[in-house]
Parts: sequence; structure tokens; C-alpha cells
Amino acid sequence: MFILLRLMLLLSVLSTAIGCTTYVTTEYIIPAKETEVIKYNKIAVMDFTGRKGDNYRSEFEALLQNLKFKGSPIYEIMDRANIETILNEQAFQLSGIVDDETAVRIGKLVGVDAIWTGNVEEKTDQIVSYDRRSRCKLYDSNSNCQYYETYQVKCLTTSAIVSFTPKLTSVSTGRLIYSKAFIESVGDYSCSGYQDDKATLANKAKTKIFRNIKKDLSPMVTEISIELKDDTDGMAKSDKELLKNALKFVKSGRDDRACEIFRELLLKNRSSLSLNYNVGICYELEGEFQKALDQLKYTDSISVEPDDLLNYTIRRAESNIKRMYELENQFGK
Repeated sequence: MFILLRLMLLLSVLSTAIGCTTYVTTEYIIPAKETEVIKYNKIAVMDFTGRKGDNYRSEFEALLQNLKFKGSPIYEIMDRANIETILNEQAFQLSGIVDDETAVRIGKLVGVDAIWTGNVEEKTDQIVSYDRRSRCKLYDSNSNCQYYETYQVKCLTTSAIVSFTPKLTSVSTGRLIYSKAFIESVGDYSCSGYQDDKATLANKAKTKIFRNIKKDLSPMVTEISIELKDDTDGMAKSDKELLKNALKFVKSGRDDRACEIFRELLLKNRSSLSLNYNVGICYELEGEFQKALDQLKYTDSISVEPDDLLNYTIRRAESNIKRMYELENQFGK
């Protein structure tokens, strides 16, 4: 049994019904895209190059500080004041921007696993143009326009292009662990006199970039809806009623009670596709991913015709196991 077995799916807190179909809503933990980065959790953030480098460095450091897994911080970040104190004690002059080689030397002095550096470029522009419009100058007695005149209105096209390249260097090996250029462009066009200014557009681009960086450096929680089956073919009348009641429990948020009923019914209805499938979903909700896959594959083996929902669910169960291994690899537990 893996320690992280139950971490990829948090138990459902909300169940919904769409039309006549019953869905159970649950949460997934998606592993960070960059597995190797997470292994370097004791870090320091140096100054970034570029006119807005200081601003990006402070926001990037705040992002790292707020990344958590199981309620605990993912990264231990050395305070900048502590870094300067240690460097001063070692008679090391920190003049601002540092290259990769210097970053490694600093990392060894302050006792971190890796050093973040980076480069920022922001380009904004505003272009004035004129749009030709027309309006009526003369109406007849029936309110029909007899004469139009043309006129011009002033329009503004504002744009911002932001490029941010964070880099992580291993202190022990000097190897570049992570380096990715994030580029976002945002624009606005208006002839009405109101639009976002250049600074606002640049901030919007920066927000998009930081959102993508977060996916690289930290597991993310996402919510999905899982469809349940309600076919009662071959069941006794009393069992049909029990299945309906189980689905009512799902709709009221009692997935635990519904799963108890599904399992009780399966003991008496071994060949029921609905019950075999729903029990597989219960294993998935409980974080028993291998059991879920085995149960769903068994359901597929007794099915006499293709089932798109079952095929999709089997693929998701296989992905669950893969993500479980990725999480374990990232956190070494």
C-alpha cells in the first residue's frame, strides 16, 4: 500500500444530478509538471535581470512561499536578509544581479540546494488610429434619413508583451535544473475612450505567466464529475428500489452510504454491469486505484457490447495509478 494512495482523490463533498443521470463530484490532485524541481526544496531566490526584475523576484518568491502539499510548504526559502548576513560574514560582496556560476557559489555559502535566477522583459505599446463613422444629419417628416455625414473618432490600440524566464540551478552540481521562457501578450482596442492602460495589461500577462509556472512547480487540485450507471436489468424488484435509493444517497452527498448499498446489491447481482461499474467508481472515490481498475476491467470483460463510458473510465483509472506514482516520485514518500 502506497502512503500517497489516497491523496490523489479527495472524497467527494458534493454530488449532483444532471437530467436523469447521476454524477458524483470529486477532487483530483494533479502532480506538478516538473518532477525534478520539487526535489530541490531548500532554495534561495536571487535578483532577476530586467527593468521589472525586482518586482518579479518578490512576486515569484511569494508564489513559492505559498505553494503547499498536505498543508505543508513545498519549498523552504532562505530569507534575503539572512543571505546578505551570511555573505557579509564570508566577505562576499553581493552587488545585485548574479550569473549562474556566482549563484552556485552563493548557494554553497548559504547552504541551500538550489538557486533561482531569472530574466524579465516587458514591452508595451499604444497606437492611435482613427475610425470613420457616419450619422444622419437630416430626417424627413417620416423620420427617414435624407442625408448622412461622415466623421472620425480617435481609437487606441494598447498592447503588452511580457517574457519571463525563471531558472533553477543545482548548487551541488551546477547543473541547470529548470529554465523555461514564458511569453504572454495582451491587447485592448477601444474607440470609446475607456480601456485598460499599459500597466494593467502587463499585469494581466504576468498573472497568466505565474498561473502556468504554478502548474510546473506544485501539485494542483481540480474537480471532476463522474457519471454513475442506473440500469436495473435482471434485478429483482426490491433490488431495483435499493439501487434507486443508493443513487438518491449520491444526490444528497452521501457517497459512503451509496457505496455500501452498491456492494450489498452486487453480492446478489454478480452479472449486473451497473453495479460492477458503480463499485469500481466507489474504489476510485476511496483512493483504491488498483482495485478500481481491476473492478472496471472485470466489468468490461462481462460486457457484451462496447461501452464508451466504461472505456473512458478505465483510461482514467489507469491515469490515476500513473499520477499516484508521479506524486510519490516528487515527494519521495
